[in-house]
Amino acid sequence: MTDAIGTTAAAAHPRAGRVGILDVTREYGINAVRERVAQLRAAGQRHAALAIERELELAGLRTTPDAA
Repeated sequence: MTDAIGTTAAAAHPRAGRVGILDVTREYGINAVRERVAQLRAAGQRHAALAIERELELAGLRTTPDAA
């Protein structure tokens, strides 16, 4: 797409403005994220829970609490 001046407009990145799992864990804490995953599983939202767990894993965060 070209504007009136003749420059090409850059398309917005498809993930522009997307909040990442690191942002969520910084804001709410890992325990809140784990609780949300548990809530999703309890509600039958297995795919959503798996997606969050995968993001946690890719970010290098543990998906289960440390055993004491």
